[in-house]
Amino acid sequence: MKESDIRDQKRLNKFFSLMKEDSISLINKSSNFVDANYESWGCKEIEYKFTKWGYDYYLCKETSNLFTHPRPSSDLLEDFYRNSESQKYWADEFFPSHIEQRIKKIFKPRAKYISKKFDFSNIDNIADIGAGFGLFLDELSAIYPSKKYYSIEPSEKMSKICSDKGFINIKDFFENITNNAHQFDLLTSFETFEHLQDPKPFVEKAHNLLSDGGIFYLTTLSGVGFDILNLWENSNSISPPQHLNFFSPNGIKKLFESVGFSNVEVSTPGQLDWDIFKNQIDSKSHRFFDYVDKFGTEESALDLQNWISKHNFSSHMAVVGTK
Repeated sequence: MKESDIRDQKRLNKFFSLMKEDSISLINKSSNFVDANYESWGCKEIEYKFTKWGYDYYLCKETSNLFTHPRPSSDLLEDFYRNSESQKYWADEFFPSHIEQRIKKIFKPRAKYISKKFDFSNIDNIADIGAGFGLFLDELSAIYPSKKYYSIEPSEKMSKICSDKGFINIKDFFENITNNAHQFDLLTSFETFEHLQDPKPFVEKAHNLLSDGGIFYLTTLSGVGFDILNLWENSNSISPPQHLNFFSPNGIKKLFESVGFSNVEVSTPGQLDWDIFKNQIDSKSHRFFDYVDKFGTEESALDLQNWISKHNFSSHMAVVGTK
């Protein structure tokens, strides 16, 4: 799979342009920013690394978690996701432009993988956090139609789409759910963790809402992955205030275990590290990789990507925890 299979470059550039404008606009409200609650994540000594669009990124020396500090408050972030121009563009134009390709390349394989990974004889109530257009639930419910499916989605537009599809919709941010009567056997969260104002309450909420033996499956960005480490502040993935948290495999495992999850598994099954990196490569500072891009074979690029994924060096990370 290539980045162009799931993202249109012109629309991506426009999205990042809008994101930068929204980001800088939010900086004007920085008097309402708050310190990152990094000590609760298992971080102690932190070190400043770089600034992007006015946001300072720090690295935890113990866990290698990378994160913004200070950061927008929860209220500021909620307003950003509900009302900013970049998020409206993402929902109205950017994401829908490649929706069929994303279903084929991402959501169908994702649902198939999860349907085989877990024992669904013990799973009845399933919720997807940040369900968006409900595409993952579409695919999983096609495999297991008799289960009960919940979409947790704060967006007015996307909540209605999920409801119209027949999913039980909880229209709110996940951390705001106060009724712990919702007991789920499987919770999924795809590419949401990096957006969170404070990751620990999110993971705690997941633990609280799961039934005994329930499973939490989460994917997110790893700050020690190949393309992010090489591109660093020039990486498109470093896009505040959208992406605030880039935990390491060790750091996120430590967080999951601290709130009570057991049998925590962390892997990096990413497929796009090399393609993302070569699309943003600076030949002056990455001469070897520029040479590989120009003269390497398709097989050599595939071998490199497989090596990155196999050894947990991908920037796409998956986490499984059991209550």
